[in-house]
Amino acid sequence: MNKYNANDKLIKQTTIHPHGYLLFINKYDPHTHHKIQTTYYNPNGTIWFREEYHPQTGKSTNFTLYTY
Repeated sequence: MNKYNANDKLIKQTTIHPHGYLLFINKYDPHTHHKIQTTYYNPNGTIWFREEYHPQTGKSTNFTLYTY
């Protein structure tokens, strides 16, 4: 199992592909403030992810991605 964490600003988009999952993660580099995109393709396994929200603001505070 692989685990990925992103604690910065994050937008996620998932697309179910005929041969698996195609996952796009858009996040901001905390040093340059440039948006970078990570693409993960998993042809056989499953992807499970959890996003945590700040209780007062409702904004995303943490994003954890597990791949099996």
